[in-house]
Amino acid sequence: MIHLFNSMNIYPGIPIPDIPAENSSPEPDAVAAVLDSRHNYERILCHGPLSGVKSIEAGGNTTLLKFIERLMQERQFIDTLNEKNNQSYNSMYALEQIISEIGVNSEEEIKISSALKQAVSDINHSIADVNRLSNQTNLPAMETAHVSAQGCGFSFIVKVIKSRASEVKQHAAQIALLSNTISARAGQVCESVSAIHALITRISQEMASTSETLEQVIERSGHMQKIIHHIAIQQFLNMVKRVHIIWKYQVCHYLFIRDRQAVMNVHHSCRLGHRYYTGEGVMI
Repeated sequence: MIHLFNSMNIYPGIPIPDIPAENSSPEPDAVAAVLDSRHNYERILCHGPLSGVKSIEAGGNTTLLKFIERLMQERQFIDTLNEKNNQSYNSMYALEQIISEIGVNSEEEIKISSALKQAVSDINHSIADVNRLSNQTNLPAMETAHVSAQGCGFSFIVKVIKSRASEVKQHAAQIALLSNTISARAGQVCESVSAIHALITRISQEMASTSETLEQVIERSGHMQKIIHHIAIQQFLNMVKRVHIIWKYQVCHYLFIRDRQAVMNVHHSCRLGHRYYTGEGVMI
């Protein structure tokens, strides 16, 4: 072994003692010197790695545990963010449905307003016809009264006809005024509903774009969560490897100090097992 380390330039310059031949009878002092030399070689070969393992045990696992805990906190934060994003998406979807219904209703209101304007226009045409007919009614009555031999008998009828025609014209004028007012108000309503419908259409387009962006954010958050989970698993496996290496070196340490009372085959001997059974694992 010493020849091998010297050939690999590991701990160069270590003197190789002369070990007596198997059939020879060495002196007790020579045997003690050889044993002491071997013990020194063992100390030289094992003391450095074992002391290095102590530093790894002191800082390495603590750093990894803190890093994993930080990753778990980030994962919980992303879980909360995903939950809020899902709530926002559901609220956005419900709002889209409401706006869609408002848009449909606004289209119906536009149709109703247009139909109302058309009905008012028809009423105005009918009133114009009434005025025209009332004017035409006066002329035949007056002509009949003048032409007939018994015209004096028709004068009363003519007065009645003229009076009724005048009343019809007055009521027709009032109806025309009301219908014009209704037409103006219907036009204003139609314009307002058209403007609202255009605004609703624009809001629907913007909300669709926002929903698409929110879906992308949710998808990327899920991808980030998977990455963090993968990194956490890899770091946990690295920590397990370190703990296993420390356990092996601890076994070597007990062999090196010849501790026959040491126990290394129970779960408390492993740092992970001890952490699971007496540490945070108890809370699981």
